[in-house]
Amino acid sequence: RSELLGTEFEEALFCIRCGACLNVCPVYRQTGGHAYGSTYSGPIGAVITPLLKGLKEAKDLPHASSLCAACTEACPVGIPLHELLLKLRAAQVEEGLAPKAQKLLFGGFEKTMRSPTLYGLSSRAARAGSRALIEQDARRKKLGAAGPLKGWMEHRELPPLARKSFRQMWRDGEV
Repeated sequence: RSELLGTEFEEALFCIRCGACLNVCPVYRQTGGHAYGSTYSGPIGAVITPLLKGLKEAKDLPHASSLCAACTEACPVGIPLHELLLKLRAAQVEEGLAPKAQKLLFGGFEKTMRSPTLYGLSSRAARAGSRALIEQDARRKKLGAAGPLKGWMEHRELPPLARKSFRQMWRDGEV
């Protein structure tokens, strides 16, 4: 703990273990304290445990957050927990601990968002794909959910995307 003094994570040491961050954290409510593998659980545990055990040993904990910042708002001593979690995620990337699939996905996302042509193509593909998924979702409801989206689809319905994108409506003078 004393090695954290003077670092960008020093504020985590201000924790008075009141549990306010635990009570408001949607991830903690779903997983409980044992999932953190440490005496520190919840958002503060997701920050302190990787710092004490090492980023590689507790690599999943900085990602055990929705980054909604409810923990930061609830903290009586003002620890910016969601910001510290983001710093830990960045540190993992710098150390090369991020999964390759994640790097590929975010790299592709960045290229798509920087290119109006790719963005337009991906929007059209998403619109077509969503129709297929919604039809498949209706069939699954009758037959029972299966596949990688099984758990998610059992409790949710996919909303349809708009038939026209905002850009198309703008071009057509509808907006």
